[in-house]
Amino acid sequence: MQTLPCVIIGYQSDRARVHRRLVAALQAGVLRYVGRLYPGGTQSDLAQRLAARRRSRPLVPCPLAACWVEPGLYCRVACHGWTSQGRLRYPAFAGWLSNLS
Repeated sequence: MQTLPCVIIGYQSDRARVHRRLVAALQAGVLRYVGRLYPGGTQSDLAQRLAARRRSRPLVPCPLAACWVEPGLYCRVACHGWTSQGRLRYPAFAGWLSNLS
């Protein structure tokens, strides 16, 4: 299992809850969408933090429909490598970070 720093670029909600977080990571110096995470941590706190950062368009190209957010929320993601499509394999939230490095 490996971990990498990611930035939250958006989220998908299910009623009033955050259902998934969409994350991007630096790949060859370019920020790219790499997958979805199911929430970790307190739901109400997460929903408030994301809602305060809403924006109209995604930060990076992403094939999913979502509510997009300004960059600034960073997390560590644990995964079992990469899929052939360049997505994280079995990603799991592994904690908050103060920046992307």
